[in-house]
Amino acid sequence: MLAEMLAAGLNANLGGRDHIPIEVERQITEWVRQMFGFPAGASGLFVTGTSMANLIAVLVARTAALGRNVRRAGVKKRGAKLRGYTSAAAHGCIAQAMDLVGLGIDALRLIPVDALQRIDVGALRKAIAEDRAAGLEPFLVVGSAGTVDVGAIDDLNAVGSLCRKENLWFHVDGAYGALAVLSSELAPRLAGIQDADSIAFDFHKWAQVPYDAGFILVRDREQHRDTFASPAAYLRRETRGLAAGAHWPCDYGPDLSRGFVRSRRGSP
Repeated sequence: MLAEMLAAGLNANLGGRDHIPIEVERQITEWVRQMFGFPAGASGLFVTGTSMANLIAVLVARTAALGRNVRRAGVKKRGAKLRGYTSAAAHGCIAQAMDLVGLGIDALRLIPVDALQRIDVGALRKAIAEDRAAGLEPFLVVGSAGTVDVGAIDDLNAVGSLCRKENLWFHVDGAYGALAVLSSELAPRLAGIQDADSIAFDFHKWAQVPYDAGFILVRDREQHRDTFASPAAYLRRETRGLAAGAHWPCDYGPDLSRGFVRSRRGSP
């Protein structure tokens, strides 16, 4: 409650510009990058929750597949051929994300699970091959690090290896389980998560902080920025003063205005 009062007293806008709350968020992003073994060029952003983080990941994957011009021209004919894949046990927000980015729920293939409720990698490989043969364009696989119903963790090593072979964006929905990486006992179950192109998770679950403190981590900062950064006179960057501090948070997500609450709560 005291932290809420302090954050409210600052009334900071973390959409952009140069002030200390943004530096707090950048520091936490650096900790998260190290936590998951991502490279120095990775980017991250606090969001309301993993549903929003997953939506951002699908948008970045779409831009990676279709190029930055998709933001102006839309998905058009080629976009209609894109196909994503996830486990039949994955959270429904993945299908919702496909809907919201204009690809449609039917562009997401739900892959059967094995006896341990993990995505069947053999069935995934077969589905990708079938779609390529049919003239479609696979572009994204979403692995689960903790499913909603039983907490199953996909074989992220195997899924990541397949994505690299097939040149697909490898995203991990880690809302429930990604923060198990902080446990020496449980972290081995997440082997392979460090090879993801993006990871979504919630600080407001295992980290025991209040809502809302979701997070999206993206391996390729430029792909992430290309998905959201927009030139505008009112977003012009300066070399000093409040308008300094190039690469504002609004370059990496849809919000031009965001409160300081998420950054304060998300601190490990």
